[in-house]
Amino acid sequence: MRHLPYTGPDGESPDARLVVHLDQEWLVPVACYSYADTNEQTLLGSYETTQIDLNPGFTSDTFRF
Repeated sequence: MRHLPYTGPDGESPDARLVVHLDQEWLVPVACYSYADTNEQTLLGSYETTQIDLNPGFTSDTFRF
């Protein structure tokens, strides 16, 4: 969780709190929730990642254009 220097909806940081959930093994974000208030009552936006497959074994040919 991070607390931002919230100065209102038109300020530099429009969200007052950002909660980030990290995978314990890989330490990558799997969910983020952005709130307009520190009490987490007004959700501004969120994303969740599911079915993560890290290092799936792609070859270099996979990334050729």
